[in-house]
Amino acid sequence: GGCTGSCILQIGSQFYVANTGDSTSLILAVVRNMWVHVIFESEPHKPDDPSEKARIEAAGGFVHIPTNSQQDVPRVYHVNKDGYATFGLA
Repeated sequence: GGCTGSCILQIGSQFYVANTGDSTSLILAVVRNMWVHVIFESEPHKPDDPSEKARIEAAGGFVHIPTNSQQDVPRVYHVNKDGYATFGLA
């Protein structure tokens, strides 16, 4: 299992963007009713990305990266207070 989420909030001329999981948020502008211009694109949180893996490990979790794509996808595990590894955010 997994989960993703994405949210964009506009207050006046300010935009606030949040995402989790491997979702991506885009802020687009239409120029002269013809062209779509990407103003902002968020970064997905993929556990096999080196900086995301480092963040997860620093928070007490660990990342399982399968040796081939037939096994599974990269997963994040968190060791709970009883010492059991569970899927989840670290």
